Amino acid sequence: MLSASTRRILLGVAVACALSSTSFGAVIYGSTAVGELTGSRTSPTNVVIGGSMTTYTAAWTITNPSTNLWHYVYTFTFGVSSGGAGLSHLILNFSDSCINDINNTFADANCATNATVNGSAPNVALVPGLYGPASANIGFPTGTTINGVKFNITGGPGSPVTIAFDSNRAPVYGDFYSKVANSSFAYNNGLTNHASTLLSDFIARPDGDTPEPGTLSMLVGGLGLVGYAAFRRRYRSNG
Repeated sequence: MLSASTRRILLGVAVACALSSTSFGAVIYGSTAVGELTGSRTSPTNVVIGGSMTTYTAAWTITNPSTNLWHYVYTFTFGVSSGGAGLSHLILNFSDSCINDINNTFADANCATNATVNGSAPNVALVPGLYGPASANIGFPTGTTINGVKFNITGGPGSPVTIAFDSNRAPVYGDFYSKVANSSFAYNNGLTNHASTLLSDFIARPDGDTPEPGTLSMLVGGLGLVGYAAFRRRYRSNG
């Protein structure tokens, strides 16, 4: 027998289907990304680059191997004309409930676990916090911040770099910033415009607050990405 919360979710399916035709104009930031578990964003169309960076692609594959467990794999491919070509660090947007940005600690220890870089665990340190323009974050756009996790990477590995981790949070759309060597950087278009209605301005990243296990595939299959995104925004706002 379906639980009350599951019934409430399914009850909204018809409404979401009706709304899906108009939801293309909806704000994307924070909406569900379960319809794009494999994706990529590339400069210059979707990613802003600067310094000596010539090309940049952020790609991801996200799986849901068990209840309340999501496995995130990001691959970053980039070209740099001068000044070094190793990835210094990545700042990835996480749900506010994951991060205590006052103490720079995890509010939820299970938001990011078992992190690896190119398959090796000792090569990365996870530092939660609130990040913005700083000498360490060259080119970070003025007036913006990312509440999330800084992946400090040992050794400055060259392109491509694969960062993987587990999380108890399902994917929604959000931001990233990365620094290569000392003078090159990249970030998603939507970092400077959270009102954007374009999926391509954001990447998939961990959040949470999703339908109960067992309803996810049905919702995505029945609604499609846009319809489910519209429904989920309304479900969250209505409690």
